[in-house]
Amino acid sequence: MIKKEIISVIPTNEIQPDLSSEFLTYANLICLANAQILILEIASIKGLAFQLQAQLAKGVYELFTLAYNLSKESSMKKVTNDEVKIFLNNRRFYYLARSFLK
Repeated sequence: MIKKEIISVIPTNEIQPDLSSEFLTYANLICLANAQILILEIASIKGLAFQLQAQLAKGVYELFTLAYNLSKESSMKKVTNDEVKIFLNNRRFYYLARSFLK
């Protein structure tokens, strides 16, 4: 849907965004990870069980791991630089550590 509708909205004289399947999957993974981080923060604020918080953190780790692995592929090298990869790697290991706090 994004590939079909976004092109008609962007004027032709502007820079066209990367709408490849790889990039959209990569962006989707990061959005899902950030959404799950918010759910984890709410669970933490409400004092929900540590096991639930650990499972949410593990899910965030897995989403960031998928995004990190995708960022290392040859088709994504033009979109992601070393700073982005370092950020993704640090975030994924932070949430992996949080998943062990039960």
